[in-house]
Amino acid sequence: MKTIPLNYNRTQNSPIIISNTFNDLYTFWKQANKGQSILCVTTHELESLINEHLTPLFQESETNFHIYTIPSGEPQKNLTTVSEILDILCNLKFERIDTIIAFGGGVIGDLVGFVAASYLRGINLIQCPTSLLAQVDASIGGKTGVNHTSGKNLIGSFYQPLCTFINPKILHTLPTDEMRCGMAEIVKYGIIRDPELFEYLETHANDLSTYQYTDAPDKWDHIITRSAHNKAEVVQLDEKEAGLRETLNLGHTFGHAIEAAHRYIDYKHGEAVALGMAIAANAATHKSLLSNEDNERIQNLLKNLKFDCELDHLQINDYIPLLQSDKKVRKGKIRFILPVSIGDTCVYDKFTTPDLIQAYKSLTDKG
Repeated sequence: MKTIPLNYNRTQNSPIIISNTFNDLYTFWKQANKGQSILCVTTHELESLINEHLTPLFQESETNFHIYTIPSGEPQKNLTTVSEILDILCNLKFERIDTIIAFGGGVIGDLVGFVAASYLRGINLIQCPTSLLAQVDASIGGKTGVNHTSGKNLIGSFYQPLCTFINPKILHTLPTDEMRCGMAEIVKYGIIRDPELFEYLETHANDLSTYQYTDAPDKWDHIITRSAHNKAEVVQLDEKEAGLRETLNLGHTFGHAIEAAHRYIDYKHGEAVALGMAIAANAATHKSLLSNEDNERIQNLLKNLKFDCELDHLQINDYIPLLQSDKKVRKGKIRFILPVSIGDTCVYDKFTTPDLIQAYKSLTDKG
């Protein structure tokens, strides 16, 4: 077991626990002494994993252990689903000392985190991410929220869990496309602040691009742990995205517009982020902020990790208005995180509409 401390202030500690056994999760909760009732929210597909790994542990201690399942997918991340889970908590008469567990990917983590922040103005939350994307990014840092028809994650709050429990071994159940989505966030850490991680990915791209955890468990454990460290270092210095944490948005502004335009159906979040990073790198090079050599390394790494960074039949005009509704717009200007080298970024807000159109066109077959 590895523990990455995550301290936001003198009284708030939200550690990241990395372990290949769920016994360590139960031990943490027992020692924390947080109530006798637990609601574990997950998707229909993951309920069997909870019954296999968690239910026996918590029922042994005569805990009131409940499971609530919802369909999977980004369309579930809305206020209607929040209301459904709040109804469950009310009906079960949960108290503030009780605990809700988010067992799933980024959608579950965001959604359940927002419920935990809202019910009784805050009950205990444990993030238990089961996707690679959630393990290295979404579950760490306290961002919670749901989508709105006007944009992604427009309704939410910052709310820190008791802990984030990461079990890399569970990744052997994930399909290839889900593993690839998580890899996009790992590449992001290499670009924005960790050139050694970027180089490690370049060196081991062949082994990692099978996206089978069992093919290279040591390599996966290494990049998961390193990514979690990177996220923890950033968010504890800037919990509510006042400055440094903005760098974590590399690729997200361009990518969120793609997701929203396609109603969160055609592109998974990680796929959209990878496209966004490729667009951002091309845009940075076009503005002479990033060298051709570093841009080529970024594009080649994405290619070698089996990302499809070409957009065919792109309706570019559908994306531009969505950029204007992004959370990072300030005083009417869209703030983009752009790479200036492998390991460093800048904030850029001087794009014109033609610039934005050109940025998206850089990934079309028209060039």
